[in-house]
Amino acid sequence: MKAKSEITTWLDQNEPHFTEMADEIWANPEIRFQEFKASKLQADFMEEAGFEITWDIGGLNTAFIAEWRTGQAGPVIGFAGEYDALPGLSQKVQG
Repeated sequence: MKAKSEITTWLDQNEPHFTEMADEIWANPEIRFQEFKASKLQADFMEEAGFEITWDIGGLNTAFIAEWRTGQAGPVIGFAGEYDALPGLSQKVQG
């Protein structure tokens, strides 16, 4: 399956960027509906990678959709991410 191979290759090539973003988000916790830095960080990365970004999904100004268009019919893949911090809890890495 060509699409699966292309997606896996892209994810593998960009793994260091994903780890860096995760570390940055963890180091800068934002509570619900205020994840401005985290959402911008991810959307900017996706836009630089060639994705088209649409903001304000579902009336939430921190929610976005990133779409990759090839001009051909193909699979649609969706990811949902939740990365808000919980007030009153530690953001220290354990383990």
